[in-house]
Amino acid sequence: MALSKRRPRVMLIADTAWSSRCIEWWGGGGWSHFANVLSDSSIIDARSDAIKVRGEGRIPPGVQRRPAGYLDDCKRWVLLELGTEAQYGHWQAALIGQLGKPYDFIGIRDFLTGSVRDRNWRSESAWFCDELGIWAQEQARICPRLPDPIYRLTPGAALLLDIGLGAQVVASRGIQDLKRVAAKA
Repeated sequence: MALSKRRPRVMLIADTAWSSRCIEWWGGGGWSHFANVLSDSSIIDARSDAIKVRGEGRIPPGVQRRPAGYLDDCKRWVLLELGTEAQYGHWQAALIGQLGKPYDFIGIRDFLTGSVRDRNWRSESAWFCDELGIWAQEQARICPRLPDPIYRLTPGAALLLDIGLGAQVVASRGIQDLKRVAAKA
């Protein structure tokens, strides 16, 4: 299948860092990160850590536009394409409008203390990676508005949601059988 440069694309990641493995375990789906891939192959995602990229220096945590390929070395990833070319502009605009917002460290605290009942993941004040991606899909009408509140959106749950919405796998690394991996989510 030919990859369209003007349809929304998302990338699910699994990696070896302890924080990634904790997210994979807690989410029960074997995935630790959700990223949005723009038509120029740059990535908009929400991260809790700063990253160093050759030639680009240090990119701070939070919602940032990161260079193409910065996730390519992860142990396992899958790239999905979904939605339509008509939805692409709305999806991209929603993501760009969130640049500079912080990572949702308060949400992490709430998960650890069991206070998730009061958490509004659509507050647009701070983001987890998967929530940013699904919210942008809602804004572009790729995904219907999910029940509010939803307390356990994870990268694995986002993968299943996108597959249910008709996302197609266009590339992967380290995945022998995506259906088996997705079934764990």
